[in-house]
Amino acid sequence: MLKRSARPKSCCGEAIKVLIQTTGPDLEVRLRGLLLWVRQHWIWFLVAIGFLVLVFTQASNLRRVVATLIQGQVIWLVAAVLLQVAYYLDYALLYKFSFAAAGVMSRWFGLIPVLFASMFLKAVVPTGGLSSLVVFVDDAIKRGQSGARALEGSLLVLVADLAMTIPFIAFGLGYLYVRGVLQPYQAIVSALFVLFAAALVVLLLLGRFRPESLRGVFKWVQGLVNGVALRFGEKPLVPPDWAENQAREYICAACDIAGHSTPVIYTLGVALAAHIINVASLYAVSVAYRYPLPLGAAVAAFALDIVFSVINIIPHGLGVAEGIMALVFISLSIPTATSVAITIVFRGFNVWLPVIVGSSFAHRLQALGRSSNQGRGGGDNPS
Repeated sequence: MLKRSARPKSCCGEAIKVLIQTTGPDLEVRLRGLLLWVRQHWIWFLVAIGFLVLVFTQASNLRRVVATLIQGQVIWLVAAVLLQVAYYLDYALLYKFSFAAAGVMSRWFGLIPVLFASMFLKAVVPTGGLSSLVVFVDDAIKRGQSGARALEGSLLVLVADLAMTIPFIAFGLGYLYVRGVLQPYQAIVSALFVLFAAALVVLLLLGRFRPESLRGVFKWVQGLVNGVALRFGEKPLVPPDWAENQAREYICAACDIAGHSTPVIYTLGVALAAHIINVASLYAVSVAYRYPLPLGAAVAAFALDIVFSVINIIPHGLGVAEGIMALVFISLSIPTATSVAITIVFRGFNVWLPVIVGSSFAHRLQALGRSSNQGRGGGDNPS
């Protein structure tokens, strides 16, 4: 039999060996320490690279925002910014009520840095908003809370947010239809948005009404994660009892949510208020550029902004959502220059400023995946 040929040696590996032999053991120790540090902080490198790509690919939008801001009426632009501040305060309150429904202790203002860090992560990991949940779950675990309950609460936030968007979508699409400018792609992508929201509702309800199906979902996730790790020659990342433990916690959280109707109602109300505040901010921007938007136009543009931000592989729908909003305005006979100005400034306030602020809280992402427990919530320590 022919002998299997020897595997070709890596030039890089040989170079490193020669370098270590010629420089002594100190360099080897330093290299090993550097590799260990990189392994511990790999997600931070991934997020940082994603953010740099985001900045370079969208640099033209940033310059256009700055150039366009100069032309607006300052008092109305300040009003729009203050409304955005109110929006994010409201959104932090949304998490507080949702966590209360799931049995997770939290403080309103303690959630604000976590919210902005999640905005930063969502900007570099496009998953329809799901990536941002990781930050809240990790923060809850570090505070001694249950990770599964925090996941259930975070999922409730996302479901409430998307569900309360649907009335705006219906109103906006109806307005465009009456005006005779509704496009088929707008209706199709909006339908996909509704299906995505429905899928999240199903996942939220599994723990309450189909616990065995939920256990199957967690086992599938466990098998998928460990299978990927094994293919790369790593040890299983998820312990054998992870699926059962997480399913049990998740089911308990789902039962808690079902038994706490008041926080759930508050959650839905706060989510609705968040969208109303955003529409008001968009209107303030339009007034700043001397073209007050009709209610139907503002709602339609805002609703499709959310739709194309969620149903998109680009973080926050950057570039795509701006184009859709501007096209909505132009189709309603709003001057092109005004349409572009309103769109760029609103998206700048609504997306870019939170992402920039969130980058200052990105150090919270360094600890993702390195929490010492898997969500065994004993403590009730608030954040």
